[in-house]
Amino acid sequence: MPETIQTVKLRGTISTTHYGHEKLIALYYQCNKYSNIPITVCFKDLIWIDANMAALLQAIVKKLEKENNLELLADLTESTSDFGILFRNGLFESNELGGRDTGTTIRLKEFLPHHEDEFVRYIEVDFIDFPKLTLTEYSKDVIVQSLIEIFTNYEIHSKANYPIFLCGQYYPVKKLLKFTIVDLGIGFLDPIKLKVPQIDTYEKAINWAMVEGNTTKQDAPGGLGLWELRESMEENNGYLEIVSGNAYKACGIKNGIRFENCKTLRSFHVGTTINLVFNGV
Repeated sequence: MPETIQTVKLRGTISTTHYGHEKLIALYYQCNKYSNIPITVCFKDLIWIDANMAALLQAIVKKLEKENNLELLADLTESTSDFGILFRNGLFESNELGGRDTGTTIRLKEFLPHHEDEFVRYIEVDFIDFPKLTLTEYSKDVIVQSLIEIFTNYEIHSKANYPIFLCGQYYPVKKLLKFTIVDLGIGFLDPIKLKVPQIDTYEKAINWAMVEGNTTKQDAPGGLGLWELRESMEENNGYLEIVSGNAYKACGIKNGIRFENCKTLRSFHVGTTINLVFNGV
């Protein structure tokens, strides 16, 4: 193995916000300058990372390994923060360092497009039936069906042979459950622009699907998937976040108030991230 000749650092806080996504996307572009070498990712200056964001971190690692032939090595030796959760949820591999799982993790998993049965089982058992998540049977069905459609759309539109990555985490102090889905496909804009040429930005594309309730599926009777998912999240005191291209969009209920928030990212995302955040669970 060649010597590790490069080190990149994660700093501050990586939360389930547009700031957190920007930090991980920045990590991708830092590493993307290199090829055929090991790179050490230093956690010394990282204070906190939302454990569900392991889905995005894993997607970035897999993309860099495949396309740049990089080997990314996590260095936690000088960290003063406890990142045991990243061992317990499966991002890092070590039973000794992870400690006992306290029942707050929805383990990091990845599914290739042709693994729909395994994907559905994970959504139904690991996510929807998570003990702290109390939903009506109708809400469960809507969320499951919406996520299946998202998975199916990824299979149709993906131009790369990558899995879809998923991870969740319950935060008992804040009474939050966060669930993250990441794909390394072509993003929102291109498939939607083919159907609606006047949609010319990622922000417009996300709004077209998430807020207006449209779909690129030819046989769909109106908007499905993201629109129904957003509606269900609001009904269950939660919100939906989508990151694609250079756009971040959040919509739903936060602190008891309905909100919409859109930000332009400093760099383009490597695919699409969808975050589901449930409040008061």
